[in-house]
Amino acid sequence: MRVAYASVMRIVHVSDAYAPRIGGMETQVHNLAQQQAAAGHDVYVLTATLGRAASGEKLGRGAIETGDGVEVHRLACKMPAEIPTHPRQNSLIATALRDLKPDVVHCHAGMLSPFAFAGIRQALKQKLPVVVTWHSTFTGWSAAFKTKAWCSGWDQAPIAWTAVGSPGVRHVARMLTTRRAPAPVVTTLPNGIDLASWVPSKIADSPLNKDGIMASWQAPEPRRLRVVATQRLEIRKRTIPLLRALARARQMVPAGVQIELLIAGTGSQDRAVNRWIKRNQAGGWVTRAGKLCQRQLANLYRNADVFVAPAPLEAFGIAALEARAAGLAIVARSGSGVADFVEHRVSGLLVDDDEAFAGAVAQLAVETDLVDRMKRYNTEHAPKFGWETVLKKTDQEYLRAQALAKRA
Repeated sequence: MRVAYASVMRIVHVSDAYAPRIGGMETQVHNLAQQQAAAGHDVYVLTATLGRAASGEKLGRGAIETGDGVEVHRLACKMPAEIPTHPRQNSLIATALRDLKPDVVHCHAGMLSPFAFAGIRQALKQKLPVVVTWHSTFTGWSAAFKTKAWCSGWDQAPIAWTAVGSPGVRHVARMLTTRRAPAPVVTTLPNGIDLASWVPSKIADSPLNKDGIMASWQAPEPRRLRVVATQRLEIRKRTIPLLRALARARQMVPAGVQIELLIAGTGSQDRAVNRWIKRNQAGGWVTRAGKLCQRQLANLYRNADVFVAPAPLEAFGIAALEARAAGLAIVARSGSGVADFVEHRVSGLLVDDDEAFAGAVAQLAVETDLVDRMKRYNTEHAPKFGWETVLKKTDQEYLRAQALAKRA
């Protein structure tokens, strides 16, 4: 796919985390860089994440990798727990920017992003156009970041500020609002996905069983709601509260109505989730599929009904967007980034707390017509987060950053 950009740009992405690490920001930066390179741009990535050679050796110390048209500079060193940071990141980033001479520097940040913050500082020092995309929510850190914005001068700096979803936009705007800058401009720069790879009619129907797990989901039953959660099993993703909510939903429905949950993903909460399932004798209705590839997930979604996203602090929700594109009804928290692409009672249900979450799942288990209507709507109306749309929006932000740099 080629997009008609205003001009070919030399783009440098700066991100603490990058592939081969797994996560929402890592995946998005990696895919965005590849899409931009395919569109004809010269694309570079500066990251503090160690790479992996074919031999398994860790790549850092300025190692350069090239693939899919993207040049990745591993400005990384071995740190405890492989924390993506570098004690000399300021000088390393400054040197890289002087050598690469980019038209725009796109920094990808979250609550703890020392490498990206260093990228912002060094790009501003060299008077380069800067776009910052915020990939997380702030929770209780708002005051600390407001102080940082004031002390760093970010509230007045010529930066095109963006966030991947509405929650991030609100938080970043709050961070940047000061007496010196009472009306900051923060826009949404959403994540993107390859919509065609999730559209049910374009997915080849194949068995793709993983240890026999998917076979049990093949045949729909009138009084059976098949629920999927695809997530990293981390505390902030709230897998245990999700299990409690689904257990509560099962108590709400009439006898004979089944609610089954399949969890795809792994993480630090693996053992805790397994203990919960065993302690609550939930093995009959909860299935763990582990990590699935994109093709396996797409085929799984063909035979599921509902996707659940229980985390209220979801900045965007790529997994939920993929499920929405695959035609599943969505149940999610109303204040999360998922609400940017799910309309209540049209493409899913948005709720305010865990009890309402349980009630929403129970409602869908009983009101099969509502589930069918939502699934039909989602199948017929693709979300507006395909790469062509996201690339055009990204280009607009780069042009905004260039205009801000010129006026500074």
